[in-house]
Amino acid sequence: MRARMAAAYVRGIQKKGIAACPKHFAANNQELRRMASNSVLDERTLREIYLTGFEIVVKEAHPKSIMSSYNLINGTYANENPHLLLDILRKDWGFDGAVVTDWGGSNDHALGVKNGSTLEMPCPGGDSIRELMKAVKNGKVTEADSTPASTSCWSWCSPPTRQWRKPPVPLTRLSTTYWPAAPPPRASCC
Repeated sequence: MRARMAAAYVRGIQKKGIAACPKHFAANNQELRRMASNSVLDERTLREIYLTGFEIVVKEAHPKSIMSSYNLINGTYANENPHLLLDILRKDWGFDGAVVTDWGGSNDHALGVKNGSTLEMPCPGGDSIRELMKAVKNGKVTEADSTPASTSCWSWCSPPTRQWRKPPVPLTRLSTTYWPAAPPPRASCC
């Protein structure tokens, strides 16, 4: 039931031209040391318990993005896990959106891109781009590996025009808000 509710929620958000981002993909079931925990799971447990909700949301609502979790899954960080991101998410379920890391959840950006990740959050400036370019130059990542990331990022940034609504007033006509030079006086009771 929660997966159906989440799918409806994603459809509602995206109906307004906003990209929804379900999180935390996947097997993220603890907060303590979540950036270092390793969820060791067999395939059946992974799919039946931890991925079913995400599968329903992806197949029914087609979210524009998904946020990966911090944890390792069977020894590989979720953001760098080819089985999770390429085999299951993209090939089995047909997900074509952006995979976004959780805040600070990228350990190796080049490996993440190679294995199906798209965006690293927060954007660390040019370091990740330089790291990715170096990985391509050294043969760790091919240009073909990085194409799905750039394609999904482009589609994420460009919503379909049939769903996008123009603002009711052109932005140039919006009034400017002037803030007072000093904050208003505090009430005597405070």
